[in-house]
Amino acid sequence: MREHLGFESTRGRCRKAVLRSGPCLLGLYSIICCIYHEHIEGKVPRPIHRPCYDKGHVTFSDVIAEVRRLFWEETILARAPSAKAVQKVPRRVGEFLFDYLSQPA
Repeated sequence: MREHLGFESTRGRCRKAVLRSGPCLLGLYSIICCIYHEHIEGKVPRPIHRPCYDKGHVTFSDVIAEVRRLFWEETILARAPSAKAVQKVPRRVGEFLFDYLSQPA
């Protein structure tokens, strides 16, 4: 996995931890990609635009940011006690916040 996907070394010290981390990461990667694929069906995928880094295609950091955003919109914010307050935020401000908060660090 390290050679093909660029995985870093695991921090697990025991054999079982090392053997679990790779399949767990691949499973999470697959789930995130499947959610993204279903979410953008019929839409044009858009890479995150950063002034210092121009890219022509969607990367996994774009995918995970979009899945985070989707998760927040459909679960956390929709069911929050102050969900009506969130809906009152102007759309452009909300888009700005979601764009920057959902990006990986």
